[in-house]
Amino acid sequence: MRRRKRTALGLLFVVLSAGLAAFFTNRWFINPQVTTALVPADAIVVFPGGPKADDRIERAVQLMEQGLAPVLFIATDIKQTELEASVCDGSSFDFATACRISVPRNTHGNAVATRAEAEARSWDSVILVTADDHITRSHMLLKRCYRGEIQTAVSVKEPADRERFRRTTHEWGGMLKAVFTDRC
Repeated sequence: MRRRKRTALGLLFVVLSAGLAAFFTNRWFINPQVTTALVPADAIVVFPGGPKADDRIERAVQLMEQGLAPVLFIATDIKQTELEASVCDGSSFDFATACRISVPRNTHGNAVATRAEAEARSWDSVILVTADDHITRSHMLLKRCYRGEIQTAVSVKEPADRERFRRTTHEWGGMLKAVFTDRC
């Protein structure tokens, strides 16, 4: 009888854990909360990276062309795509651009670089652009570092494929690290 009770409790624990993991995976990485109606801000900020890095920058350029901010900022590193390098160069666009190297070279470093740029330029509000599976953690880390208003815009909805599974697993690890260690 005792063994059945332990087995039932163990099974209940597994089912509840799986349910919670599925809920938070959907909420944080598959269908995250984003700003539904963007309003003008002091800057559009891109946290680059991932397998479709240019999609994030292309989305930010679209938002710039809609007149949502006077400057496009990328928290970048020395490893840049051609599009990212052209934004950092600034000569290819009809709007202001700025880039700052992220140290460390990760999402936390992007938040720290954005804070430094925002302080230097006195930004009170930004629109954060990144991938859907990255937006929750990016927003959380930026909110820790930057005291202004943050709107969120997703660059692209990732397809449900093997790469999506790998990215979601990566984001779970990043989220755990962010919750317990990343501070500004």
